[in-house]
Amino acid sequence: MFTKKFNVVLLLMLLLTTFSFGSSSFAAESPESKAKEVVKEFLVAMDNGDINKALELVVDTRFSNVKEQIKAYKEYRDTRNFRSLEIVSVDIENESSIFVKIKDISTSSDTQEVIHVKNYNGQWKISLGNSEEKSGKSSDVSINTLADHFSFTNFQYGPHYTIDKFSIPSGVSNVVVQGWQYSSNEYPASASYQLARSTWLGQAIYGSAVDVDSNGEYTITLTGAFEGSDFCIRIFVGNSSIINGAGNVTY
Repeated sequence: MFTKKFNVVLLLMLLLTTFSFGSSSFAAESPESKAKEVVKEFLVAMDNGDINKALELVVDTRFSNVKEQIKAYKEYRDTRNFRSLEIVSVDIENESSIFVKIKDISTSSDTQEVIHVKNYNGQWKISLGNSEEKSGKSSDVSINTLADHFSFTNFQYGPHYTIDKFSIPSGVSNVVVQGWQYSSNEYPASASYQLARSTWLGQAIYGSAVDVDSNGEYTITLTGAFEGSDFCIRIFVGNSSIINGAGNVTY
């Protein structure tokens, strides 16, 4: 009797172990895991100076030929300490589009970079310089140095970056955004706003994201500002709404 009970317990333990390993294998094959793995491989390749391997992991439309691309990658490699870059989180747009966030752990800065990883016909690769990248459809851009304007239409789930760029003067650590947003479908407008700027690998994001969870006007303060040019606003739509909006950035 004891032997029979022992055998049953042993069988249950084996089944649980098998299920556990199966679940782990499945998780490793998720889009999120594949995207993270591609970024890890790219960072290692760049750190090792294996430019050919790095090129295999990207779809980069910024260059007219491979020779030009290799030269640019070698120059970029000399500007970064790739060993200090670490994956911190991901944003999932859909099963074929993942945004991987990395951070330089050698500094005390909270700045993160966002790398877009896409599934190209079954192969996950980093997407750079892609004309399909979603961004704001701009209208008029203010030339007033104390107020810069941005506008956008039909933003749906996931991260977006406004086309309209602005500069931040010396001594400014926060910017104020006064704007409006509304949803053009039945879902309520829900978006977060954050300061951003283009980088070689994607987009750097600064400070903390600020949520705006309603239709209508809003006034928010974005942190993490510093002197520089070519800043934009990162707008992350967090639900199924289709959002239109505009705003002014003041310092």
